[in-house]
This record gives sequence, structure tokens and C-alpha cells, in this order.
Amino acid sequence: MKFIFLDIDGVLNNAKSRREPFAPIILDDKNLKNLQTIVDNTGAEIILISSHKDGWTGAGDKGQSEAAKYIDKKLADFNLKIYGKTETSGTFTRRGADVKEYLKENAAESFVVIDDSASDYAAEGLADNCVRPCGEDGGLTKALAQKAIEILNG
Repeated sequence: MKFIFLDIDGVLNNAKSRREPFAPIILDDKNLKNLQTIVDNTGAEIILISSHKDGWTGAGDKGQSEAAKYIDKKLADFNLKIYGKTETSGTFTRRGADVKEYLKENAAESFVVIDDSASDYAAEGLADNCVRPCGEDGGLTKALAQKAIEILNG
């Protein structure tokens, strides 16, 4: 199995699509299309590492936060879905440890981490599997999508 460990804010939105902090999330269709390109070219499953995972239950509308419902709907518009999430470590700085724990429990042929934060990926030995949107606009660009495809397909 191939996995995409996906952050949301700063990856599926960008400076043009973000709102004020703690306002409702807005995802950018171009970034979603780039994620769709990755999945279409690799068959990878999306695993949520974003702080939005706390509101995501995987049960559709039942019990999910409004942001999680919105994320699921927007992903579905691009024939995408979330297959799981890492355990909640309670901090942005331990996402790499969460990814490693997920990989211990789920066999992976390959994986990529798409996150705009540096977190602890390098310290956990995952730097070669990371794609990090950053810069003025941020978000998952075509070039970063291609890099993710190369990582997943070896």
C-alpha cells in the first residue's frame, strides 16, 4: 500500500484561499486537483495528519466537525477520500513520530508526507519522504505534486 500523509492548512489552501485564523476553512480547487493527480498516478491512500483530524471520524456527517464535513465533501468533488488518520499526539512537533507509529501498524510499499510545517520529520528520519509547500502562496503546486509522485512510485 502507498500512503499520502496529508496536512490540510498550507497544503490544500494557500495565502489566496485562507481566511482569518480560526475562521471556517476554505480549500483551493487547484491544490485539490494537484492532490488528485498524485492519487491518480500512484493509487495512494490519504491519511490525515492535520489538526483537522481531531474532528474527523470517518463516519461521514455523523459526529464529524463542520470542518471535517467540508473537507470530506471537497475531496469527494475530486473523487478523493480520507482512509484514516494518525493518532493524535497533541502537538504539531510530533507529527513525524505519529507517521512512524502509523507505518509500524500498516505495511507501506511507499509513502510521502505533505506538510507545510517542518515538525519532527528530519529527527524521525523521514525527511526524504517529505514534500513541504512553502513560499509566498504556499499550497500543493504541480511541481510539488510531481515530486510526491516520484517519491511514491520510486
